[in-house]
Amino acid sequence: MTTDILDEKKHIQIKPGDIVLMNTNTPPGVIIKLGTVSNYTHVAIAVSYNEVLESTPDKENQDLRRVHITTALKDATSAVVYKREMPLTKSELRKLVAMYEALKADPNKSKYHRGIAGAAGVPAFINVVSTLSTVVVGITGIWFVGAIPYLAVMIPTALFAPKIVRRLSRWLSKKYPDNWFTKELEGSYCSGFVAKAEEALESNIWTYVDRKPYDPRPKDIAYACKKNKMKWVQYDFKDTPTFWSKVLRDVFTSVKARLYKIA
Repeated sequence: MTTDILDEKKHIQIKPGDIVLMNTNTPPGVIIKLGTVSNYTHVAIAVSYNEVLESTPDKENQDLRRVHITTALKDATSAVVYKREMPLTKSELRKLVAMYEALKADPNKSKYHRGIAGAAGVPAFINVVSTLSTVVVGITGIWFVGAIPYLAVMIPTALFAPKIVRRLSRWLSKKYPDNWFTKELEGSYCSGFVAKAEEALESNIWTYVDRKPYDPRPKDIAYACKKNKMKWVQYDFKDTPTFWSKVLRDVFTSVKARLYKIA
């Protein structure tokens, strides 16, 4: 791993097939970090040496899109690029673009779905809350009523119930894809789209992602890249203000405007 500090985002180096994970300090980015317990807030896949494919909740375009890397990194304070050993072949690129265009042609499948994106962060939140609850209840039970036997049931339930439910849901959606009750919700979000891209490429990254019992998050894509022993480069950007510096800048601008009015 290496770290580069860049004055301009256009200097970032990517090639077809590279995975670009981003860290932003925007309000939605902070929520994503808390929800997924990770520094990664967004992920895209490179389709050329200066363009990426991504699913984004951008106000101007809540959809799948093919954009210049600098556009994708607009709000990023840093990025990690996982490098494929070799760029995608022409055949692999055709598969990737065909998958993207097929999704893009169906508005129901291409439109960014905040519900699915939010659900991807639920397992981490549930695991943390359920684990803490189990510890508190367990200690309380042992202290007051000697409830050690109950822990044998409580702990596995708290730790594994979310995974069991998700695995059952995925199995039902594959077995009955057209049933309104069991079929997956239609729509896209960043890491879900990248996972579908890797599935279309039949890559080892998809193999690791598919083992997860829940919808993939950006951190799961990063995990799959690491397990696949991909080399990576971290880029820190000087030209992107942090969340708090943006707040202070806006306050300063507002105060300055008011002072001018008074004068």
